Amino acid sequence: MKQLFLSLFVVLFSFLCASAQSDSLLTVKVTGIPNNEGHVLVALYDKAADWTKPEVAKYTRKAPASKGAMLIDFAHLAPGKYSAAILHDADDSQDMTFGTFGLPKEGYGFSNNARGMLGAPSFEDCLFEFKRSGMITIEVK
Repeated sequence: MKQLFLSLFVVLFSFLCASAQSDSLLTVKVTGIPNNEGHVLVALYDKAADWTKPEVAKYTRKAPASKGAMLIDFAHLAPGKYSAAILHDADDSQDMTFGTFGLPKEGYGFSNNARGMLGAPSFEDCLFEFKRSGMITIEVK
């Protein structure tokens, strides 16, 4: 009887843990990827200070680029407010590549499809709230 109770407890506990984990999933849909070159880098930030610097990102993902649209998942994401920055790193330099007059040569985008004037938009313009699960769509231009 004790073994049956213990087995049922383990199964129930496993089910509850799996259920909690699946509820904490954010899917970032990245659209507008022009080709399959390089990787797509996604960074989520929870603080405004230096928010576009990859080294201060709270969560990051890197996936091989796929022309058109792709989905990038963040599992076990803590609920909170985040801003997202996306880069299509076509040359795999791990950083934005600039051309003549300092204009970006690679596609990029931000949550809320926010755009900045002569630089990245503000952290606040890109903020979105993540509760337990959901999807955001960001276009790379």
